[in-house]
Amino acid sequence: MSGFIFARSSEFAAMLKLMRLLLTLIILTVSLVLHAAEWYPLQRAELYGCPWGADSLGNLEIGKAAGRKVAYRFVAGHTGTVEKLVIFLVFRAPGYYKGDGGQVLAEIRSDDGTDRHLPSGTVLGSCLIENPMFPTHPWSGTGVGYPELRFDRAVSLEQGRLYHVVFTNPAPDPISNYVSIDDLYRNRREPNMQPGVSDLGLAVLYKYSEQYDWEVNYAHTPIFCVAYADGFRQGQGYVNARSQSGLCRIGGAYVCREVFTVSGQDRTVRAATVRLRKTGSPGPLAVRLEDASGAAIGEGSVPAEAIGTESDWVSCRFATDCALKSGRQYALVLAAPQGDPYEIFPLQKGIPHGFGCPQIFADGWFESTDDATYNGSKHDVDMQFYLTAVPACGSIRGDANLDCRTNILDLIFIRNRLNLSVWRADAWQADVNRDGAVNILDLIDVRSRMGGTENDE
Repeated sequence: MSGFIFARSSEFAAMLKLMRLLLTLIILTVSLVLHAAEWYPLQRAELYGCPWGADSLGNLEIGKAAGRKVAYRFVAGHTGTVEKLVIFLVFRAPGYYKGDGGQVLAEIRSDDGTDRHLPSGTVLGSCLIENPMFPTHPWSGTGVGYPELRFDRAVSLEQGRLYHVVFTNPAPDPISNYVSIDDLYRNRREPNMQPGVSDLGLAVLYKYSEQYDWEVNYAHTPIFCVAYADGFRQGQGYVNARSQSGLCRIGGAYVCREVFTVSGQDRTVRAATVRLRKTGSPGPLAVRLEDASGAAIGEGSVPAEAIGTESDWVSCRFATDCALKSGRQYALVLAAPQGDPYEIFPLQKGIPHGFGCPQIFADGWFESTDDATYNGSKHDVDMQFYLTAVPACGSIRGDANLDCRTNILDLIFIRNRLNLSVWRADAWQADVNRDGAVNILDLIDVRSRMGGTENDE
């Protein structure tokens, strides 16, 4: 009888322990949700490079259907007053525009605070472009415009809060008179659009017509720059994907690289991630981080089977962490054996067109070669790439999300990447036990180290 009571007591204790764990998870989840409702990060600080991906440009008409609207959702990276907003309008051929172009009304609105985070009805400031096909901006060109929008009142933004720029066409006949706004376009219409920022923190929202509700357009990323009165700037300033004119091969004598000079503080990086595709059956992709003399400071490779035939992100973890010194020049070099090649293309910087925000990688440029000399230097474009930095606190075993501690957030990070290839995007971070795969063993490893902050020797 006593054994039965002991067994039942043990079962009860186990159930109680499980209930405590579940309660902890619920409390943490609720606290995270409440915290998220209050503040959102601008971008992932541990990424160094050009963590933006695109295959081309994509336009959305401001008009053409009754009630059609476009909105840019963004998180304020600074507390201050908006001086101006620069956007990208296109009207180079029928289809992009119709008639006289109509009008473009831009309104900065607050977020509605719901789970969907849509534009509210509160207008913080507005600007009307009465003749969008003839913008007065000096950087505008044939069939395109980069107008500077200045609002009818002072618009104050608070760092970490979500806002929306809503674009509508108030012309008398917006169905027959309209222009388009241009965005970066990805062929993959999937969530987790950009590595450097969350879908919540930056997205294009689209209302097709009066009969439709707002929805996130997962193929589009805004092209815009918010300039604050005190000089701070934020946005997404790449204005084209050179998928045709800038297409480069990688294989044999064909090599590509991003050359960069480190600005700011010293950095220690652990992995490189690039966006490219394969053709046919190439050999492995060689990834090499070089100093100015051409000597390797970090090397790795990605197997061809981990790379698809559509452009996508793939990652390579270096054998050892690589120290990058401020003021020194380095290069991330991509090569492959002779045979079927990989293909890669850069993004064009929009600095000459008014999109000079810090989210553009100002430290480097893209180069390509088909012989012993790099002959394709283009300082106005960047490889689609980023290096992942080691946190300043050092390398902590089990710290999958690189926040300098081992806790339940690392379990969530790994859970969201289970069964992914360790080579894709940031999945390698989830391979905390370093067995070359992301699986339940990584969850067990983190759970055993929960609360730890010791360095991983």
